[in-house]
Amino acid sequence: MVLIFSFMFYKEEQLKELLKLTQPDHISILYLRLLLNITPGNDDLRLELIGNYINLGQDGNARSELERLLAEKGPKFLDARLLMLEIDFKDYFSITADDLSRDVVLAKLQDSIAEISKNPIPLALYAKVIQLSLELNQPTIAADLYYQWSTINLTLSERFEKLQESAKWYFASGLPNRAAEIYNECYELSENTVQARKFAILALEALQATTDSELTPEYLRTYQQRFPDDPEILDAAINIALINNHPKHAYELGNKRLAFDPDNPDQIKKQIDRSLAIGETLSALSLTQKLIEVTPDDHNSRESLARIAEWTNNPRLAIKEWLWLARNRRDDVAILSTIRLSRGLDLFGITIEMLEQLSNMRELSSEEMSSLLYAYDNYK
Repeated sequence: MVLIFSFMFYKEEQLKELLKLTQPDHISILYLRLLLNITPGNDDLRLELIGNYINLGQDGNARSELERLLAEKGPKFLDARLLMLEIDFKDYFSITADDLSRDVVLAKLQDSIAEISKNPIPLALYAKVIQLSLELNQPTIAADLYYQWSTINLTLSERFEKLQESAKWYFASGLPNRAAEIYNECYELSENTVQARKFAILALEALQATTDSELTPEYLRTYQQRFPDDPEILDAAINIALINNHPKHAYELGNKRLAFDPDNPDQIKKQIDRSLAIGETLSALSLTQKLIEVTPDDHNSRESLARIAEWTNNPRLAIKEWLWLARNRRDDVAILSTIRLSRGLDLFGITIEMLEQLSNMRELSSEEMSSLLYAYDNYK
């Protein structure tokens, strides 16, 4: 026993002498190597030594120590694989862009992280494996791991956090259906209405990135039953109906949506478009008249009403709007449309006014001159 303590004292004295000759960053390495000489099976010390080597840029030394840990396949095997992968990834960036081996190396690195992710991951390593997955452009692996992490003994707020990260990266991976499933899982775990509404909307937003999902009818039914008068959920439902080529359903939902905000010009315009999409021109006509009541100086709305009025065989309403546009916008489209309708309705005074306005803009054609003379002859 005395001999052992004498030996350790001797080593400590040696260490003190060495520390006087080295820079502070190298002190830790010398100290750790000494401790490993005493306890060579201490994997935690060896990992600390490897970390110091990496920090000093001594990747060759780090690799040598990592190979020892990997060969032993002990408790720190996974830690060693991750550190080796980090070093390999760093080396990847030293490969020039025109080097044909660059893509091959990246593919091998991606295979490595995929293989690592298939193993049971210790809680302390989830964050590191996820970070490497994302750095190696493997968002699906990150999403899978976040979901696994959420099943471990966590508080509800921590579980929500991990589930939302999982859904986010599934969405980024082009898997909106899976993202919707996870948001719905959060919805079912919600403790209050505010939380439930938040996750219902997120699930519906995810479903808007896909078509004909089997989840859509079930989730829509569930959320609309709980939030029947929620405009934002109705907006999502309308978008999903349009994405899935169900314009009649979108129109029906749109009528309900408009009831919550009847004087909103944007909502009225959207419902006009939905009406026209299913051939409901009379509904579109009524809505456009309402739109002009709300925004009387909107030229585009006036033109929409003029055109829809013509489609519904209402030329007197149409000419009223074209005439307003001709007098206010003063462009060829409005003027010529007014002339065309005024001639058909024998409104000679309007015909004369429009042709005279047109003559101030350009030379009238022979046909237009004939129309002007005819209007003069018949105007009373």
